[in-house]
Amino acid sequence: MYDKKAVAAYAKSDKGKLAHRNADKRRFRYCLLKRYGLTPAAYAQILSAQNHVCAACGEPERRRYKGRVRNLSVDHCHTTGKVRALLCYGCNSALGFLHDKKNYVARLLDYITLHEGETVHPVGHYV
Repeated sequence: MYDKKAVAAYAKSDKGKLAHRNADKRRFRYCLLKRYGLTPAAYAQILSAQNHVCAACGEPERRRYKGRVRNLSVDHCHTTGKVRALLCYGCNSALGFLHDKKNYVARLLDYITLHEGETVHPVGHYV
């Protein structure tokens, strides 16, 4: 049996936080290699080539995880597995919701353009 108070105290200590942070880094490196065949050096090279910003929107990642800014997500083709670029969480999620289909993106753009500048009516008050 283990002492729950001792484990909690270790987790809150600087040494425990460092161990947890290092585990996150090891997990990230493992996933890069296992899922995408990327070494940390290859990821860093892509990141540098993109000037540390999202390849789609040109903005740096702002979403936080465990108090730190997340790494940019690795975008890849689900058919071939080929890595395309690094995207922020928002762009990667949007692309996932659109299932990488160009016609969905085009129709969504048409929809936004069609309704640009329209007044938004409160729910239940359509004219």
